[in-house]
Amino acid sequence: MFSGILAGAQTMYDAMTFSEVNYYGTARSMSLGNAMTALGGDLGSVGINPAGSAVNPYWQFTLTPGFSIASSNSRWSTLDNGIYDYRNNSSKTRFIFPNTGLTMNFETGNRHGLKRYTFGFVVNTTANHLAVDNIFATGNSNTSMAGCFASGAYGIDATEFDASNPYKGNIPWNTVLAQQSGMIATFGGKTDEYIGINETIDSENNIYIPGPLKQRSFTMSSGSKSDIIMNFGADINDKLYLGFNLGIPTLQYVYSETFSEAALDPADFPVTMGIISTNYDSSLYRYGYQAEMDGIYAKFGLIYVPVKGVRLGAAIKTPTLLTVRETWQLDATVNYTSLKSTQSSSPVGEWSYDLRTPWEANFGAAFTFADKGFVSLDYEMMDYSIMKFVEHTMDDSFYADDPYYQQNRINRLFCGVSHSLRLGAEYKIIPSVSVRAGFNLTTSPEKIYKDNLGLTVTASDYSNFFDDFESGRYRLGDWTYSDSRRSYALGLGYSSNGSFFADAAFRLNRYPASYRKPYADYIYDNDGVLDTASPVIRTDRTLCDLLFTFGWRF
Repeated sequence: MFSGILAGAQTMYDAMTFSEVNYYGTARSMSLGNAMTALGGDLGSVGINPAGSAVNPYWQFTLTPGFSIASSNSRWSTLDNGIYDYRNNSSKTRFIFPNTGLTMNFETGNRHGLKRYTFGFVVNTTANHLAVDNIFATGNSNTSMAGCFASGAYGIDATEFDASNPYKGNIPWNTVLAQQSGMIATFGGKTDEYIGINETIDSENNIYIPGPLKQRSFTMSSGSKSDIIMNFGADINDKLYLGFNLGIPTLQYVYSETFSEAALDPADFPVTMGIISTNYDSSLYRYGYQAEMDGIYAKFGLIYVPVKGVRLGAAIKTPTLLTVRETWQLDATVNYTSLKSTQSSSPVGEWSYDLRTPWEANFGAAFTFADKGFVSLDYEMMDYSIMKFVEHTMDDSFYADDPYYQQNRINRLFCGVSHSLRLGAEYKIIPSVSVRAGFNLTTSPEKIYKDNLGLTVTASDYSNFFDDFESGRYRLGDWTYSDSRRSYALGLGYSSNGSFFADAAFRLNRYPASYRKPYADYIYDNDGVLDTASPVIRTDRTLCDLLFTFGWRF
């Protein structure tokens, strides 16, 4: 039972996070918008098209350090009514090292056919998860996180929390934590109904928040995904270049979430604990999560030169089978005006599973203009609908035994094909100095539906009402894709008369607005209609990257 509960923690959004691709590579490839499928010749291009290693007839070695700066503009709507009364800006900077590699080119001595072949070892970053979101609001007397936890505990007998280890039962971990930290408690002699520490009850048994609260939500993620690539390339008649990659993706992902709420006036929040009377001051909830993964995939590519000045490229990547290992922990603290704080922490949770990620296909064309420069255009598609969670020890011949049936069903329904259009251009000011620019547009694979009542349905909504949708009580109708991610890049390159070269690049990534609730809606009327909404946070996020590549050709 414990394993099944933990397995249920994985969602479509986790699969999308681990499958996401946002190429980094060298400063040159990033400044060109990574429109490298038909260009090749750069170690940043090897992960996009394996044939790129065979284009240049020399050895190469590159190192690429840099910085990433994540920024966010967050706004808070206390009642999820479209009115955002509070806003805040946040930022975080990290040092990164998104590329290092070596390619070795060997002559065959043939005048026709296979003229050269290349072996390469390259490490390129393919996703950066740096993000920060910090927002606070004052005066909410409608809902609270403690009240949400109390509502979620309804129907659970208090004796279940007294087991030797309630975290091994069938109660959600955050509910156990809320009870053991003092954020919620039973009331009025009841054993399966709960009230939040910052709530009170009137003479008609109505639960309410007696005064305004100051609330703050802080989330942060970090980590990256990099591909360790073993490459082979072949040059046939200087017209056709072929390549193969054996890739080993690795990922480290860290996410933390902190939510606090405090009484503006503790006198409004009397608390009785046995014979002791005090007042509620504040409470804090923290959740920490970490994931590591590795896997394997193959990628095949070609570049063809039909006439001088024109290059055509294509590559296809197999789905990646990843092994994901997760750990997480929660803790909570309640502070009072005249009593010692109450605090509790969960044990460290651990879980591992396999994940099949999308297949990819790239197509590109590049046009060169004498020795002055070029333009390059790429199209890439990724089919996210094939993402699939797999339990390590599962025999999935019967879906009824599949603990991931619900998640995989949602993956198929709510994920589609992501399309990416990349454009890059380079112009040589003088033979040794080039300027570059790039643009990237990537559509989201997430589908947003309308149901038979005309209401918006996301993957989370479908998961919350899974049985109702699967039984036909609610039905999905038309759908649209979520918004797109855009990036803009500029760069500068220097090539000496000897072996040394250096490049610099700056890229701005703009992400579509995201919406999240720090705690779920929980106040409904007797007909099950939402009466009072919980807060919603809108975040507009950007990620800036600054890279410097130092390389040698020999």
